[in-house]
Amino acid sequence: MARTDGNAAEALHQAIEIINYGRRGSSRMFSTLAAMAPFLNGRVQGTDVVIRTHAGAMDAPGLFGEEGTMTDGATERAWRIATAVRRGSLFVAGTMMYYLMVRDDEEYKNAREDMKNDWWLIPMGKGRPGFKVPIPFEVGVLYKVIPEQMMRMIDEEEHDARDVRDELKRQLVATLRFDLRPQVVRPVIDAITNKDAYQRDQIVPQWMEDTVAASEQYNPYTSMVTRLIGDSLDEIPLVKNMDFLTSPMKLEYMLRQYMGTLGSYAMITADAVTRNVMSENLVGTAADFPPFGGGLDNNTWVNMPVIGDLFYDPAKGGGYQEDLYETVENMNKLVTTLGQIEENRGREAARDFEAEHKGMFDAKNRLAYFERRMTHYREERDRLFKRTDLSNDDKRRQLYRMFEVRDDMLAEMVKIMADIREERSTMDAILGTGP
Repeated sequence: MARTDGNAAEALHQAIEIINYGRRGSSRMFSTLAAMAPFLNGRVQGTDVVIRTHAGAMDAPGLFGEEGTMTDGATERAWRIATAVRRGSLFVAGTMMYYLMVRDDEEYKNAREDMKNDWWLIPMGKGRPGFKVPIPFEVGVLYKVIPEQMMRMIDEEEHDARDVRDELKRQLVATLRFDLRPQVVRPVIDAITNKDAYQRDQIVPQWMEDTVAASEQYNPYTSMVTRLIGDSLDEIPLVKNMDFLTSPMKLEYMLRQYMGTLGSYAMITADAVTRNVMSENLVGTAADFPPFGGGLDNNTWVNMPVIGDLFYDPAKGGGYQEDLYETVENMNKLVTTLGQIEENRGREAARDFEAEHKGMFDAKNRLAYFERRMTHYREERDRLFKRTDLSNDDKRRQLYRMFEVRDDMLAEMVKIMADIREERSTMDAILGTGP
């Protein structure tokens, strides 16, 4: 009201235009698509507001005169740009302070990359659960993700220009990707193609997809509810041939997409009840929370619906493990390519290729050693989950000790990744032509 000299209509218009979820333009086709695809219009409007604000575009052209001249001689457009940059600079300063605070914390180092980039992680130390605060979409990419990635590239030997490039690509795709598929068919399409549209990963690991029957595609963390549903559907003629309906992992993905956040909370609770009734393992799963997984005297309360969106359990980590498997996957591609080059172009060309990717091939034996250790770790973990002679508290204590052993073992991945990155040039890292 003060900015518009008491013009109530204009004040209301500008307040709504901070981000107007109801603005869909004159196209009836787009309005229909926006109504059928959840959050599509919000994504469009959020991106549009960020662009307009940083371009200094006015929501009501002509309101301040032809050039929008203000009393101090600055144009309205320049004032809007300066305001956006000034506030963004405060955001960047906060991001820099945040990174300097957490960069040496083991909990931050061992967090998964998506956790580091999509949240502010506030470790509380001494094994206590930490806070996690989600970043805003477009603004978060500009003023949190990019500055943090730049600081990590400067400060961390194992993080270079390619890591920055890959994360910016992921963020831009996640932020600017406008999925026009109607929600009614989107989860089914994802399940059929085995693509998780949100995590940009496979729903069912490729080795399991290729070698395991659909009804047996689950791991210790898969919901018991979907496992029971999958078993039931597998008994129905015709339906049993539809892998996306009988695979528990794909069923769980589809149900979560169709039911939304509240539905996911209901699924987790139903899974906890089902596991208790069937005397199945709770420990280590999303269903391990009070009162099903014990009292409030352990960290399982961070798995509780709603509360779990605000906290994270640092003991679970997973960052070093993620680094290992990504590096092993790249290593396997290089080994296969090396064999193909030697077969098609000769030993000399293969030696040149091996020299070009020296950092990766030097780490081959160490990666193979860690991969064998992780296979042993998974076998031990699965045996622990199946034991019936231990209480949940005893299982949990052993599992957390296994987490510690795993992380101590894989902490060397930081050094391995630093060695690999040292071998490639800045241009290779930027262009993606190095290892």
